[in-house]
Amino acid sequence: MRLLLVVSLFLPLLPGPLFAGSVGKVEGLQVPAWVQWKDITLPVMVGMELKPGDRLITGKSARLLLRLEEGSLVKLGENASFTITSWSPPPQKRDVFKGFLKVLRGAFRFTTTALSKRHRREIDVQVSSAVAGIRGTDIWGKATPTRDIVLLIEGKVTVTRGEDEPVLLDKPLTFYEAPKHKPALPVAKVDPVQLKKWAAETELIPGKGILRSDGRWVVSLASVRKMASITDQLQTLNKEGYPAQIETVNLDGETWHRLVIKGVGSRIEAASLIERMQDVALFDKAWEYERK
Repeated sequence: MRLLLVVSLFLPLLPGPLFAGSVGKVEGLQVPAWVQWKDITLPVMVGMELKPGDRLITGKSARLLLRLEEGSLVKLGENASFTITSWSPPPQKRDVFKGFLKVLRGAFRFTTTALSKRHRREIDVQVSSAVAGIRGTDIWGKATPTRDIVLLIEGKVTVTRGEDEPVLLDKPLTFYEAPKHKPALPVAKVDPVQLKKWAAETELIPGKGILRSDGRWVVSLASVRKMASITDQLQTLNKEGYPAQIETVNLDGETWHRLVIKGVGSRIEAASLIERMQDVALFDKAWEYERK
């Protein structure tokens, strides 16, 4: 059995240009994280444009913050696997955004914003062992090897699984829990302490090396005259889910090649990122600086 989480949010559509091609962008990142498309695997970068067919994977202690084209936010916790199966922008201004997303593993949160509330949408999210038809603005859920959870924070959710009778969640802060290969548990009110723990699973953690689409800090891990001397380190970092790049600069008439990570949120986040990367490769002369 599979869990299909259906987000059907019918709201007034904001007049303006239609969005085409892109599903959305990566707005925030706590490494490591990867994006897979067919046979290609790359590290996730802030500002990266997402397309149908992309699969996003997060590692230990990682987080992702995505902004969909119609304005909604999707947050992913650590060790998550999330696939954008399909996405269709409205063909005309007052039509509906349609999409099919899959949460194969881990915690996620889907939240509408002031911008997205102006749009109409039908977004299906598959989670692993039941089917939830959602009309809401704030949903949290998690797919694990032993159970699947759908938590209603705001709105309405109808959950079905197999031949079971549909279950309506229409009271805020109630959740549906389905143990694998066992009957679903009665709907329950989430405890405030548990709610805080679950919500934290999908939030970026300050001081843990956060990257943002508007981040102005850069971590420079190495600066060399010969690019070939840092290509192995670049490949290692990218394979481990760190969005490193090689940037070429000219200083006093000399060409230098820097191994950098851009889009870091602050000096504190940069220092934390440098410390975390020592487990991947040793960088004795790493430093951070702010782009003006």
